[in-house]
Amino acid sequence: MLRGGYCHISPDLPLRTLARLDEGDVPCPLPAPMIFSYRKGDGKDCGSPMSEISRCIKDSQLMLKFQACPDIIQSEIKEEKLTCKGVWRDDSTVGQTFLLATLDYRYRRTDEERVRCFLLKNTTSGVRVSQSSDASCHAGLHSPTEGYLTLKLLHSSRSEQCNFPTWLIGGRRFFTFDFRRVAEFSRGELRLSNYSYATRRESLLSVSTCVQTVSRSSNSVRLILRTVVDCESVYKCTLFISRADGIVEMKEGLPTLVRLAACSEANFKPELKNTTNPLLSLAYQDVPGSRLDLIPGSKLDSLLPRSNVKTSLPGSQVDPFLDEFHAVSSAGKHSTLIAENLQIQPCPRLGLHNLTSGYLSSSTCNQLGFNTILFGCPSGEQMELVNNCSGESSTSTFYYCLGSWEENIRNQNFRRDDGENETYGFILAKPRIRNSNSNRRVCFTYTRQGSVYRWTIGKSECLRSFSATLQAGQLFNTSRVEQCSASSFPSLHLPVVLLLLPILIAS
Repeated sequence: MLRGGYCHISPDLPLRTLARLDEGDVPCPLPAPMIFSYRKGDGKDCGSPMSEISRCIKDSQLMLKFQACPDIIQSEIKEEKLTCKGVWRDDSTVGQTFLLATLDYRYRRTDEERVRCFLLKNTTSGVRVSQSSDASCHAGLHSPTEGYLTLKLLHSSRSEQCNFPTWLIGGRRFFTFDFRRVAEFSRGELRLSNYSYATRRESLLSVSTCVQTVSRSSNSVRLILRTVVDCESVYKCTLFISRADGIVEMKEGLPTLVRLAACSEANFKPELKNTTNPLLSLAYQDVPGSRLDLIPGSKLDSLLPRSNVKTSLPGSQVDPFLDEFHAVSSAGKHSTLIAENLQIQPCPRLGLHNLTSGYLSSSTCNQLGFNTILFGCPSGEQMELVNNCSGESSTSTFYYCLGSWEENIRNQNFRRDDGENETYGFILAKPRIRNSNSNRRVCFTYTRQGSVYRWTIGKSECLRSFSATLQAGQLFNTSRVEQCSASSFPSLHLPVVLLLLPILIAS
């Protein structure tokens, strides 16, 4: 303690930089993506090829991707992850900013090696940056244009901005069919997060920026997205199709580092092959013993169709890639996105159907089956699966409809001579009452020829393929016997017992 005196600090004493690295990160003051040239000490500028600074999924991190110049010995190819720890203004010079950060690189292990200080200054063309030579903010850091390492950051001349359609950005959040992902769209950005239905917790998985519109129609758009996972960025060709209000299908191409190659045939356009549709692997996940427990109180098991299909949607403005949307391919993946809090919608009024063939038949008269289905009759928002075998009381399972649509699909494997497209219908539904074992959503898929309908059901996606060689236990057929009308079905609406039966355990 000083008594009656004063403390004199010589201006020649070296200053120390004190920082607490465990206090959390701060948003980085550098915009990204940008390109840059760099120079070490008094050496030559390395700007051919240009290096790149790209964003990470966190706003406190950036990825520096250095390129080597063939005529400069001090240049090298390397990637460093920059994590911003602190930002403050330079009191000695107006317009200059200090940045304290860590640089993560495979050869940097201690804090003394990782911590570096940067001096920044904005210019009309970009940002000038200099880096200190050690873990202080003074060693070799003289000005934004002089230092141990200097960077000249430039705004990319390539415009990387486009917008998602209004039916994606109307303030809605979208969940995948299985509730494992949640997607949030803004004008030009898609944020995809992992989601736990049990805990309602989310963790950010990727951020995608719309960089180019390839084609657009009233209900579909094909875009090139720049997707960032952690600090790695790739380009993907992505097709969005609005199927119904609040229901969107998304087809992603293979990731590539080259933007111009994103929508090439190798990365996006499906290849027709005699192989199992990989999209169906989504429906096969988490299914013990190859069994699909789809409907509480029924025996609709093992609905895994395998075939090649090709779709074509009518309309002169439709993206030609839609013609290949459902084809079998190893290039890319398909997802169904459903708006959060999607309201119940009217069911297609397909009328009264009797089961005619399949694993569930009219001869199977027990509580674990059904032999009649009512679509939108008499309640316009419900489907009713009825077991009303003669001599026994009727029991029913009810589903609310969330949306429906139809498509024209040309099936490569159907044994047909006319070569015409078939109409595929899709009904997205949820059980009116569900237990812990039943699915939150199912998708009924049908084709029809006259009054005969063929059905399969997906619990993870809206399936699009049947196979002519499937055994009887893998899909079922119905025959429409009556259309919806005000006076229809008087005999079916005796007192009905609403029954949720346990799921069969696969043997």
